[in-house]
Amino acid sequence: MTQGVASAMLTVLALLAALLSYAFIKTALFLALLSAMAFAIFYYCLSPVMKRTLGYRPIIVALAMPLAAWGVPNIWALYAIMLGMVPLFARRAAEVAPLYLFSLLLLPGLDTSMMLGGVKLFEFGVHDALTVGALLRLLLFTDGKVEGFRPLDIPVLLVLLLLVTGLARDTTVTNFVRVLINIGLDYAVPYFVISRSVRTMDDVRLCMVWLACAAVIISVILLYEVRTGWPMYNSLYDRHGIMTLLLVKMRGGVLRAGGPFLESTSMAMVLVFCFLAAWLSRPAFRSKLHYLAILLLLLAGLSAPQSRGAWIGLLIAFLVADLYRGRIYLLFRRCVLVALAGGILLTLAHNSSYISETMGLSGGSMDTVDYRERLFERGMEEFKESPIVGYSLPEAMIRLDDLRQGEGIVDFVNTYIFIALISGVIGLIIFTGGFAIFIGLLWMRLPLLRRSPADLAPAALICGGLASMMEMLFFTSFGGRPAVFLFLFFGFSAAIYGMRGASRPMPAKLSAAVPVTARPSQIGQ
Repeated sequence: MTQGVASAMLTVLALLAALLSYAFIKTALFLALLSAMAFAIFYYCLSPVMKRTLGYRPIIVALAMPLAAWGVPNIWALYAIMLGMVPLFARRAAEVAPLYLFSLLLLPGLDTSMMLGGVKLFEFGVHDALTVGALLRLLLFTDGKVEGFRPLDIPVLLVLLLLVTGLARDTTVTNFVRVLINIGLDYAVPYFVISRSVRTMDDVRLCMVWLACAAVIISVILLYEVRTGWPMYNSLYDRHGIMTLLLVKMRGGVLRAGGPFLESTSMAMVLVFCFLAAWLSRPAFRSKLHYLAILLLLLAGLSAPQSRGAWIGLLIAFLVADLYRGRIYLLFRRCVLVALAGGILLTLAHNSSYISETMGLSGGSMDTVDYRERLFERGMEEFKESPIVGYSLPEAMIRLDDLRQGEGIVDFVNTYIFIALISGVIGLIIFTGGFAIFIGLLWMRLPLLRRSPADLAPAALICGGLASMMEMLFFTSFGGRPAVFLFLFFGFSAAIYGMRGASRPMPAKLSAAVPVTARPSQIGQ
């Protein structure tokens, strides 16, 4: 059976399953229509070469996932479909990474506890099934040997070890094993998949276009959620009987849309990376006008979660990407424009309660600003009591009990405070050192990449993405897909550094349009 036939069968099965569910009529149908409309806009704006490269697989996956999620009779059937998603649709090893990234963004986690005799082993969900499927596609169906251990894996292993020990410290053996498996599935395997499947700059460029496509689909969904006040994906947890804390957040009387991420801040954070990928993929679009139209749509989508940290992160990403590519004049011009825009927004905020609340100057958004300030102050107080090794997570929670919110949790919306509390200054050095090492590797690779200007954009994406993530983690809890993207970017950085040489020169119009086969001279060993 060919992959094409298998893919078609998967789509048909998802449609049939969906038709058996009443939930399909209301929610999945809306998502299918919105996804199809968004993909049509994106596809129309692409260059002919990129259209041939992508084909129609993105829309097939984008339709199949929500239809399956609402249509299957139980959660295990959904996991089985997600397990086969990447193996069925990735025709070549080079397509494993872009398909995996694309599908990772389209559904919430829907995690279920795996039990053995009443003992909770680990959490498994949609994202874990996609990750395992991508790993199987890479290991079992890839021509050529997948490389084993690399020296660049050491910094990643140290960060992973930090998370395992910090989260499982002073707890039971079973909890340690549970945390170890969860960290492995959530972060270690995604790093391995990206670092081993990405072998050329063409592979990174293809990932950038797939990320842009996912962002366009999500942006249209987010704008629809804001327009209707309907958090569409929340019903999936009731559909499959999964207990979790679902919060619907409003600001200025407007829904803070989270789409398939459920949580708006995380959604905005990942959209920053996707917007940066689209911005650096200019040759993939048929004209400057079509390129700008896509960027405007993505900016509108980025406004839907109403995250101030994401806008600052996007600015940092722009500046670092321009600096990396040596565009000093553009960098200076952007700083001037941002300063002017900031002045205009502050002026408008005095006359608009909505803009003022969105910027955190008044209203309910002041509560989040106050909470972050209190978290920083209390976190630093406790950190000074045990600065070297910190505390176990249960003890840290007890010490910060006065910060518990209405939902009964201490929300660590500052990742660095969280790391400092559970692992001390030693853990903080390891965590920030991971960023420094992989950003440093990209800068070390810069002289070689300058020989082929088309290769600067993919590396600038990873460098700018890591720099902006460092900023956004000051305002975001560590976990979920933003944390996954940290290890994905580590994988991209390691892969780029391991490539043997720069790409051969390509015509400007084709520099972001990925050829069907990889050039052997670019494949790292």
